Amino acid sequence: MHALRAAPFYLTYDTLIRAKVLARNERGWSNASAPNSAGATVEVEPSAVSAPTRGNNTGPFQIEVIWSSLVTPYDGNSPILSYHLQYDNATNGNTWLDVVGLSPDSLLTDVNVSNYMVNGSWYMFRVRARNIFGWGPFSNASTIMAAREPGIPLAPVTSIDPLTGGLMIQW
Repeated sequence: MHALRAAPFYLTYDTLIRAKVLARNERGWSNASAPNSAGATVEVEPSAVSAPTRGNNTGPFQIEVIWSSLVTPYDGNSPILSYHLQYDNATNGNTWLDVVGLSPDSLLTDVNVSNYMVNGSWYMFRVRARNIFGWGPFSNASTIMAAREPGIPLAPVTSIDPLTGGLMIQW
């Protein structure tokens, strides 16, 4: 596929691959056959995955990262073999570390990341998909915070509402 998408052909995704056949014997070459009118089409690497999001299982020392699986035509018209998730704990996009997907292959679209997560810290995540033609581009990065418990609220103040006589609680 890579050769058909490069010079001199420059075929694009989903283009019908057209071919003609010639025969040769000791007396010479035949005329070309008619080209095919159906059959194989150009397939490509997957498109970019949507940016990952924060899952409900995110806690003080764990971040649940979720993304959507790719479907045709975004999978390049070839089944996805693996998703590759990375994170950057400096949130500057310069220090990407692998979470899942390079080896072994992973079809997960929901991962709990707990290595070195610090309560209240921000982390960047990005993901990409691979099919038989190679890796697609990384998604846009998402910034997700490791959840922390809320601070202790101030003591409530109670009073009687002078107009209604009802109890008022404020905090």
